Amino acid sequence: MSAADQTVPLSLWRDQRFRAVVVRKLHSIDLMGATRADGLSWYRGGSLGPCDQWISSCLDDCRSTVGAELDVDTLKRLWRAALALPEPSGHHVWLHGELKPTNLLVRDGKLHAVIDVGGPCPGCRT
Repeated sequence: MSAADQTVPLSLWRDQRFRAVVVRKLHSIDLMGATRADGLSWYRGGSLGPCDQWISSCLDDCRSTVGAELDVDTLKRLWRAALALPEPSGHHVWLHGELKPTNLLVRDGKLHAVIDVGGPCPGCRT
């Protein structure tokens, strides 16, 4: 990172056209044969089924930790509805595990680099 690089200012991040450019650029990178297997198979861009046990457990824990402040029944209904949706079926692209302003560098007002790519995975962009 050079002195000319800076993280994305929030005003630029809030511009949905900028975010769309970032995501399109990331999705255009060749997978080079990578598939959703082993270390590259995690919840983003894939089936929700493997997450059901830990999400359901977290929702149950919410009852005792937050009590009535959170409508856990509605959250559980939404989670069950999400599980019932069809599996992702689009072609796979690279997905970033933490796409946020502090992980994007700009130079002269344009995207220069995406950093903190320790958790990428191929997955369905939908």
